[in-house]
Amino acid sequence: MSRGHERIQLHMTGLEIVTCMAEGNPGALTALLEIMGKGSSEIDPQGLMGGMGAILMLDTLGIHGSRIWMLFSDVCGRNVVKMIAVLRAEQLGQLAGVTEAALNHAIENRGDGLDLDAVVIAVCERLEKFNPVPGKRFEMIYWLAEHWDRFFSRVASMTSWRFRWLDYWCRCDRCADRRAKGLQEPYRGWRFWT
Repeated sequence: MSRGHERIQLHMTGLEIVTCMAEGNPGALTALLEIMGKGSSEIDPQGLMGGMGAILMLDTLGIHGSRIWMLFSDVCGRNVVKMIAVLRAEQLGQLAGVTEAALNHAIENRGDGLDLDAVVIAVCERLEKFNPVPGKRFEMIYWLAEHWDRFFSRVASMTSWRFRWLDYWCRCDRCADRRAKGLQEPYRGWRFWT
């Protein structure tokens, strides 16, 4: 599909928007409700209008009905974090090769042509508060610990990236209070900079 065929109107309620976008497809409805539920506060707190911003992006890209389900299920493996990361990557300037054409090709060919891990990494680098681990306070080091082998094989070939072993502090409010009272030591680990 192409841009310029948006279906969402300004006067529509949230229920009308979800119903219009799903086109009666139960899988698309599931994906849209996942985005509305987790997309706002947990995954992408910097996103415009919470989960509704991702739904507006789907509408702008012309992805409706069964194509929403194909994106969520076939391309992103039913992972709402990856789906929001793909939409944000396209929105932020085609990060990690996510263009409208590449996205449509991936939807039609069960994910062919998109490296979702690279997309998530690119979005995390660009958006400081993007959280690929919903329900937990996220620090990039925790995610890297889980995906180290796959991530490092890509990073090793990039000469502009440098890793450093250093002390760093968690930025959550609870840890800030403990740090102010002198009750918390810094974490030690690998951090990376470009």
